[in-house]
Amino acid sequence: MPRRISPRRKGQTERGTEVEQTTANSQKDSATRGRSRKIGSSDNIPEGECAESDISTTPKARSNYSLKLSESTSFPPSALSSIGSASGRTRSNSPIKRADDLKQLDKPVYWKAMSVGDLTRRISETQDNDVKSLLHRIKRVVVSGREYLPQQLREDLISELGLEEDDTHQFVEHVKFSLEQEAIERKKRNIRRAGGFEKMPKEKWDSVARNTLYLEALDDEMEVLKSIVGETNTFKLIPNPEPEWNQKIHGPMLQLAIRNQHDKVEYKNVTSAKVAIPFVPDTKIPTKLRYATKMIDYVLALRAQDDDFGRRVRNFTATLDPAYFNQSTSDSIRFCPTGVFVETKVNGSAGWSEGKAQLGFWLAAWFKRVSMFPRPSESSNVRIPPMPVILAACDRWELHFAFHGNDEIEICGGLDIGGTGHLDAAYRLLAALRVLVDDWMATGFLQWVKGWL
Repeated sequence: MPRRISPRRKGQTERGTEVEQTTANSQKDSATRGRSRKIGSSDNIPEGECAESDISTTPKARSNYSLKLSESTSFPPSALSSIGSASGRTRSNSPIKRADDLKQLDKPVYWKAMSVGDLTRRISETQDNDVKSLLHRIKRVVVSGREYLPQQLREDLISELGLEEDDTHQFVEHVKFSLEQEAIERKKRNIRRAGGFEKMPKEKWDSVARNTLYLEALDDEMEVLKSIVGETNTFKLIPNPEPEWNQKIHGPMLQLAIRNQHDKVEYKNVTSAKVAIPFVPDTKIPTKLRYATKMIDYVLALRAQDDDFGRRVRNFTATLDPAYFNQSTSDSIRFCPTGVFVETKVNGSAGWSEGKAQLGFWLAAWFKRVSMFPRPSESSNVRIPPMPVILAACDRWELHFAFHGNDEIEICGGLDIGGTGHLDAAYRLLAALRVLVDDWMATGFLQWVKGWL
């Protein structure tokens, strides 16, 4: 409704009105300046600025590999189906601002902070061995501080991180990812040209070429992590909007995480993805929640390629109404089962509540969708497992697990899995993310999806 403008009183001039308004604004500005800003206060943190005040001086390093990686994380908006509400090119404002708003849903969503011990017991109660093993592996990295640094770079990392020579529990022989034979042959040619194979038996050439490629890949990986740390600390000094954080920090971390399983798992930027109307969580209370379609930032998804698994997913999805495996209208994840959900915020403590609200709403819609899957057979008993959820605010990343109950959804945890503020935390984060990819997405979650096909 247009704002009603009251007529000026007799004798009041336009200039007089402007003076009054200017005086009022000046008084308001003075009052605002008089209040001291608290670090960590969500009321005084502008968008794009972290709450933390400790700024690391880790230098930025940019290799050719890291530049290409950064450039490759600029994502176009996903194509949307007519099922969801129309979307523009920019990220829309959400009517969901607080986690407490989720209690208004017919199946309410509750966020519960838990200690590591309580979370371990909560997962054990589900008797889901895959998720139980997953949490155990993650705790070894982020709680016990074990096996997250590559042994092959031990000498460099002891110097880089200021470790002691007898520190051994942090190091692990890095999992050697698959290499294309073409790359191996090219490396052999280059080593031979440089005289590196002189007096070496030919049967060892392949092994030397492979090990050289692995070491070069680990060097590049360290350079990318240094670049991410450098960008993080620059952004903490000079506020940047969320898309910049996603492109230069959060996206590259996820891209490194899927490196060993890139043929099975991918990460998707879903900032433009909408929740399909049939899966919007129900509520009997008149509220804007009914029409909320605010998206999260990323998902980890299984690749549905032109192989047996991909064809089975497509055939299964074709039997659904609407024909989407997930709850979203985005064509980019239509046939790609999503198993880890990630929300990013850049304004420190101010982002936690809104991020929880968005993740909770997205999860409620996802649970509603998969609850509608037709049972594979009368005797089947495919249960919905606890689902990993990540909330990244500024340089800090937290892991939670979402439990789907008959009457409510609980999202429990708050396990610190590392961050991007310094190199040691970045390596811990990368190791934890790779556990999620290797020990959940490519194994337990994959088998759960196959149970429906």
